[in-house]
Parts: sequence; C-alpha cells; structure tokens
Amino acid sequence: MELVQFTQPFCSSYNGKTKKMVEFGGRLYVVEMHIKLKGSSLHLEVDIKVYKVNEESGGWEIVKNLGDVEFVLGKHSNLSLSAQDYHGIEGNCIYFSYPSSIFRVFRFSLKDSMLTTYGPFWPCPDLFKKT
Repeated sequence: MELVQFTQPFCSSYNGKTKKMVEFGGRLYVVEMHIKLKGSSLHLEVDIKVYKVNEESGGWEIVKNLGDVEFVLGKHSNLSLSAQDYHGIEGNCIYFSYPSSIFRVFRFSLKDSMLTTYGPFWPCPDLFKKT
C-alpha cells in the first residue's frame, strides 16, 4: 500500500495556535484558534479561522461563513451540528472550552467575531429535542 499526501501538512499546535479537525457534510475542516489570556483566566483574546480542504488544489481555503452549522471543539474530540436540527444552538459559531478556564464554555461567532462566555452553570441547550 502506498500513502499519498493529499493536502499540505499542518501542525496541531504552532506559535500558540491550536488546530482542530472537524467533519461536516463529508468535508474536512480545520479550525485554527489563537487564544491569549488578558489579565486573568476570565478574559480571553481570541482569533479563530476556519479552513476546508480544496479537493482540486489539495490545499486549504478559508471559510468565512458556516451557515447554520456550528462546531463544538473538545479536548479529545470535535463535532459539527446543524442549527436546523437541534433546539437552542446558533449556527455559524464555534463552541469551545479553554484549559485555564475549565468551568467555562465560550462561543465564537464567525459572523461578527464576538466571544460570548457561559458560566459554570450554563444551561446547555437540549440537543436532542428536534426543532
């Protein structure tokens, strides 16, 4: 069996940037997150970019809008959800936690680059209730 490189390689963590892979609709995406603490673990400065595989060139192209899709990024796994299929989630957003803020969930909107923080007792949307 011969392995063939399909896309340009990327490092999972480089220059303070973390990269996470997510699949949605049969396509492969990479979320690049650059997170810096501002003063305390409660205030983060976040820059997030999303890329998808360009199957023709074998490279990565930037994605500015996920539509009604959201990505949920975890420590060991990541998933994608459609806002049309689940109650209480907002599309075009990235949800994640940060190691220094273990009891917090963050939502980054690709639409306006707004970061929203949810406290330790944030009522998680009922993901299993169909809309």
